[in-house]
Amino acid sequence: MAAGLPTLRIHDLRHSLAAVAVNGGEGLRTVAGLLGHADIKTTFGYAHLAEGSVFDAANRVSRGLADMLDGGEAGR
Repeated sequence: MAAGLPTLRIHDLRHSLAAVAVNGGEGLRTVAGLLGHADIKTTFGYAHLAEGSVFDAANRVSRGLADMLDGGEAGR
C-alpha cells in the first residue's frame, strides 16, 4: 500500500476477466479456455455471474413463444 493503492491480487484480475466474459455472453467453455482451466468444473464457480444473461434469455424465449401463440412471425 506504499503507493496508496488497494491490494490487488492476480486472482482479482482473473475474476474480473471471467465476470466481463460471462456477463458479455461468453460460454463457460470459452471462459475456461481464457482462464486456462483444464477442468470446466473449476469454471462453474463463475456461473453465478451469468444470472442476468439467463434472465435475458428467458425473456427472449418467452417473447418468441408468445409471438408464436399469437400467430406472429415466429409461428409461421
